[in-house]
Amino acid sequence: FEGGIVVWNYEIERIQIIFDEKPDKEMCTRLGREFRFNYSRTNNAWQRQITRNTEIAVQQALNIKF
Repeated sequence: FEGGIVVWNYEIERIQIIFDEKPDKEMCTRLGREFRFNYSRTNNAWQRQITRNTEIAVQQALNIKF
């Protein structure tokens, strides 16, 4: 997606959203509250366990299809 990448990190069993630049406060709030992603400082990414529901949440949060 424009402004970042989505990574299926099978090593840690997480789908990660990595932004090129820090997203605005509204996006951070939506990712956490609405889509249940957690921010990982270690990985510098918003992430959630790999599931079909997570894939759907990524598409909805970023308004993308894959």
